Amino acid sequence: MRRLLSLALLSLLVLVPVYATGQAGETVYEYSVTYVFVNKGNSTVVLPLNGSLLRFYLVPDIEGWQELANYSVVIDGNDTTKSFRLTVDSERNQMLVSDDVLELEPGSNHTIQVVQLVRVRSFGSREFKDMPAEMEACNVTGELVYTGGFWSDAENSTALDDLANELWNKSDEDWRQYVLEVVKRVAGNVEYGEPVEGGVSLPRDVLKNRKGACGDRAGLITALLRRKGIGSYLYLSLYYYGKEPLKTKQDNIEVVYDKARLHIFSMCRCGDKEFPVDTTLPLVDPDRPALAIKGALVNKEDKVIVIARFVGGSPNSNVNTLLEIYSPSSDVNLKVTIKLKVVERAYALTIYTLLSIAVLIAAVILYVALGKTR
Repeated sequence: MRRLLSLALLSLLVLVPVYATGQAGETVYEYSVTYVFVNKGNSTVVLPLNGSLLRFYLVPDIEGWQELANYSVVIDGNDTTKSFRLTVDSERNQMLVSDDVLELEPGSNHTIQVVQLVRVRSFGSREFKDMPAEMEACNVTGELVYTGGFWSDAENSTALDDLANELWNKSDEDWRQYVLEVVKRVAGNVEYGEPVEGGVSLPRDVLKNRKGACGDRAGLITALLRRKGIGSYLYLSLYYYGKEPLKTKQDNIEVVYDKARLHIFSMCRCGDKEFPVDTTLPLVDPDRPALAIKGALVNKEDKVIVIARFVGGSPNSNVNTLLEIYSPSSDVNLKVTIKLKVVERAYALTIYTLLSIAVLIAAVILYVALGKTR
């Protein structure tokens, strides 16, 4: 029996060090965007590939969250990756562009597919980005606190400024508490649902209409945080949704989300620290505002893939520019399929999981030992 008890204790000593030496867990996604063009007209339509019409964004590397492993561009079944080069847009998002053009002849079909392999950190190895305990040095300058353009209030109106001042006073001019007061106000006063207008509404309109989807809520949060010197911007993302595809169609453009849904949330910067604020994934109870950070899905799971960012640091910038999909002609039907596919999963075992396994093995050994002594 002593030997069996020794084995039980040894199982604890052998299993626990695996936590320190094991490889980080990750999920590898294949993220593809497929464009199918059908020319229904009687003349040839020229499709430029220089980013003026189609935007082939590459997902950004975000330390502790995700990294781009590989990408390819396939046109009509041919690998054309080498004909594309990297460029950066005004928001510092990486895009693939080419000097080539695609000629869409009458009656022809053409397909462009951009495929990316993305490594996303999973539970146990994913970095948790929390609001700093101390935020005295949070006041920043530059484009992250710009309040013009997309973030501005209506002409001759101070509604956003007035609300920011009200919440600032309510928080006793404490930056950390101010973030929570903003979350409480948006979660409690902006009904989650389709926006009154299409696309992502201006923050001033969200405040007025008191209704909006994830992007509308996030835009209002960022606009309010910026007004008190807290750096903030938006992340455009997809989250893995393993159910039926979502299809939308307007005029000659159809968009299909296959195992994917579009999502937008706010990112905040305080000193050298960044953290997410998300009131919709999952929906946040206004009485528990800290869950917009601690409980944000992007902070907990590997189901969120960031695809682009929007800072909006100029008067003419608008987040909808990054989201809109165009056909080169009213005679050309366009179907866009945005798809996520899990290629590989490798979970990291946490110390709690390993201890549970060790205790279970020890219990089995002890059970066998006690049985043999009877």
